[in-house]
Amino acid sequence: ASWLAHDAGDARSSDSWADRAMRLAREIGYHDMIAWMLTNRSQWAATREDPRQAVAFASAAGRTRGVSTYLRALCALRIAHGHALAGDAAACERSIADAHRLLDRPDASNRVLGEHAVSPPYVLADEARCWLQLRPRRAITLYEAALREWPRDRPRGLGIQRARLALAWVAAGERD
Repeated sequence: ASWLAHDAGDARSSDSWADRAMRLAREIGYHDMIAWMLTNRSQWAATREDPRQAVAFASAAGRTRGVSTYLRALCALRIAHGHALAGDAAACERSIADAHRLLDRPDASNRVLGEHAVSPPYVLADEARCWLQLRPRRAITLYEAALREWPRDRPRGLGIQRARLALAWVAAGERD
């Protein structure tokens, strides 16, 4: 419900549903759901171009006690995006490296919630989104690689990544 409210442009309802989901998750000790909702809020802060909040929500998600390794990797990617929005390439690269380090761990394969979010094409797309802010030519290569691997049963995301690839080409000065 939170995600749908966000997509509909109703930030107040989106935040309310996110808060409710986190309260319920805390009651039952569902740590991954708490982190998942915080990473969503980080992503939404990034869409509002609020790097401070994007980093703050993702950092809080990563500090959630008992959160899975793969969700901590997703947190690192969201932190990277916040740093990219702030124009901090070095911090962005460090966070991307943190995400890869976490994803390379043997326990990172234990996925339940939102497992597609840290699959290879999604990780490439998240990296590309960072570089779109910082170095658009680098983003082009990453988006193209992500699109080659993108699951065809996820057309919404496919369309979004294609649009972002077009934005990367424009940002790199290649309007044609």
